[in-house]
Amino acid sequence: MIDVDTNGSIRTVTIDRPEARNALSVDGLEALETAIDDADEPVIYLRGRGPAFSAGADLNEVAALEGDRDRAA
Repeated sequence: MIDVDTNGSIRTVTIDRPEARNALSVDGLEALETAIDDADEPVIYLRGRGPAFSAGADLNEVAALEGDRDRAA
């Protein structure tokens, strides 16, 4: 879901879930955070695969997590 590529001093981080307009699940958000936090490069280029950058949170997962407050937080 999160692809990372490094070319010289540029780290490209791609949200790769175009079938869901790059909506972020909890796991996807954690992977995105790790990809950015672990970067040694001074430039991070963040993009979404396909026609949409990101629809935001995956609302299907948010609804499923509604009863699981520890993970939703």
